[in-house]
Amino acid sequence: MKITVDDDLIYIYLQSKERLPLCGTITNVNGYLLYDCNMNWLGVRVMRTAYQEKPQPCELPSAQIIDFPLQRGSVREYTNYIEIKFNDEVEVDKTFEQECHIDVTEDGMYGIEIIRYMSNPRGKKTWVLPFIDHVVFEGDFDDEQEGYEGFYIDTDGKKTDVGFHDIDDDTDRRWREEINKVSRTLSEEEMMRARGKYKYWFFEGDL
Repeated sequence: MKITVDDDLIYIYLQSKERLPLCGTITNVNGYLLYDCNMNWLGVRVMRTAYQEKPQPCELPSAQIIDFPLQRGSVREYTNYIEIKFNDEVEVDKTFEQECHIDVTEDGMYGIEIIRYMSNPRGKKTWVLPFIDHVVFEGDFDDEQEGYEGFYIDTDGKKTDVGFHDIDDDTDRRWREEINKVSRTLSEEEMMRARGKYKYWFFEGDL
């Protein structure tokens, strides 16, 4: 599976673009965001009901055709719902109600669009990170990022931590040097979508 995050807009891809075009979209499907006991975002549960004036049964497409590696995750179909987990070995501890939209191809479920409710937690990223294709940076590099820390991962998989906690001249200088080093390698669009040399650019609180 592959996941993109644009602020509160999340898309979970099960199928590749080669299976397009879409046959349709099932809107306002009931569901839940799943979290473990440490508030790591663990997955999503898509119910077989859609909200109109009240929840009504709906027929969901099969989610058995998956074009991307599942790694440690899972996609399981049950009588009342389909559950997607980013780590199948971790237990669900908390759930938060969240509607979603299901895109459908001739081969089944193409993907799930989630517009996260503001009342729902973003959650920690331990389990979802291996599936993230890109994260859109919130704000720009001129914004103050006091107390933030994060990392980027290059195409070789090397992780580099960047950030600061104590705001002093030396720390601020080193932080800005790190930002400038990254920004010189990416176009403006690539910086915002974290593509190009770096697989993604990530700050705590972005997801």
